[in-house]
Amino acid sequence: MKIVFLTSSLEPSHDGVGDYTRLLAAECQRQGHQVRLIALNDPQIEKASVPTSWEGECPHEPGGNSWRGRSPSRDQNLLRLSFNQPWSDRVRMARDFIEEFSPDFVSLQFVCYGFHPQGIDWQLPSLLKAIVAQRPVHLMFHELWIGAEKNACLKQRFIGMLQRQIILKILHQLEVRVIHTNNPAYIALLHTHGIKATQLPLFGNIPIHEAQRQPHEGWNFGLFGTLHPIWPPEPLFSHLRETGKKIKISHIGRLGSGQRLWREIKRDYHGVFEFQTLGEQSPETIAGFFSTLDFGIATSPWELIGKSGTVAALLEQGLPVIVNRDEIHYHQWQETGYSPLLIKMGSDFPARLAAAQPGKPHQILPDVTRQFLQDLTA
Repeated sequence: MKIVFLTSSLEPSHDGVGDYTRLLAAECQRQGHQVRLIALNDPQIEKASVPTSWEGECPHEPGGNSWRGRSPSRDQNLLRLSFNQPWSDRVRMARDFIEEFSPDFVSLQFVCYGFHPQGIDWQLPSLLKAIVAQRPVHLMFHELWIGAEKNACLKQRFIGMLQRQIILKILHQLEVRVIHTNNPAYIALLHTHGIKATQLPLFGNIPIHEAQRQPHEGWNFGLFGTLHPIWPPEPLFSHLRETGKKIKISHIGRLGSGQRLWREIKRDYHGVFEFQTLGEQSPETIAGFFSTLDFGIATSPWELIGKSGTVAALLEQGLPVIVNRDEIHYHQWQETGYSPLLIKMGSDFPARLAAAQPGKPHQILPDVTRQFLQDLTA
């Protein structure tokens, strides 16, 4: 099968959807398919790049623990178009790039905010139509419109209404054959608008570290990646204090907008817990860090936990992951398909924490890719 992956940005390690797209495309290539990638609105480059080969990333063998950059083919199969380039040029270059390849599917890896600061770009549906024409389209919703959750404020609901209109117009104008998203809440939300979608789980982007965990005193907890500024340390930290164990809480990766919150946490709980900040590290170093942990801590809300790539990475390492946010709720959402390694805050939290056991590390990228390919040909 020949597949073109279309997204907003493909700057490595700077765009979560772009990293996801690179990994999925590389694994499709490893499984015997031909791929090309296009970034339509890349903020990391000043002008359009000429088509080049690219360095995909995937395990060098199924289930392997060595991650190596690899070029899926010798063809010039990556096109990055700058956000400040005229759309007329971008449309022409992307269309020509696709037509020369003549793919069986165009896979649109979509998030509203990849194309506009407010996620509102009225011309986007017609631009995508001009690029893709009548070709079969796969659509992966990494995010949907905002403001659909219960008790959303008026501003969020208004912006979300505009985003929804754009998304529905994209679905109407393109030849969409398959729709995926990464969590059941979005499936329910799409269903309310008559749109059938299936869940395609997120995979992690950290290699498996197969060294045996070494025994240590107390419990080690880890946070990975961006810390949401509204993430609440309580009542989680009070429960941890009540265990009477020596607690170490570490963060690795970019804190992003949560830098101030992290400083406040270390100040407020100084002398109660030990804290460690490791900053940005290589995937191999992060994998080694994961192997020292007893638990991961998620900063995403329970109903949207499926859209967190950091949680996917922790679960792939076999780590129990604590989820202590549950303030976002959607209509008609049903809890389904959640990993038994996820530990939700509740009355049974202390017992579940004490009884938690690590799972077997398992890289799911090959499995997810097989599901992706099967759904395209179903």
